[in-house]
Amino acid sequence: MSAVRSATPSGPNGGGTAYLDALFSLEQQPGRSSLVVEGTLRTRGLLQILYQSHRIVFDLDDRGEIVRVLRIYHGSRRELRQRDVPR
Repeated sequence: MSAVRSATPSGPNGGGTAYLDALFSLEQQPGRSSLVVEGTLRTRGLLQILYQSHRIVFDLDDRGEIVRVLRIYHGSRRELRQRDVPR
């Protein structure tokens, strides 16, 4: 995430920084998430956080130290399918 943070514009004209703050918060608090609602993806242990009208879907490595963001999309879209989320 540090590479993304350093390449992200900041300040009032940076655009989208609050959105990225939600992503960066996963570094310190990945446990504040919930399991995805889709049963087939829930069995994979996929997690989600909601930010405004978006869902950020991610997983954690076996030790819970690495967050891998798999998908960010608008919450009003249809449910996720297996093919929507990389393995």
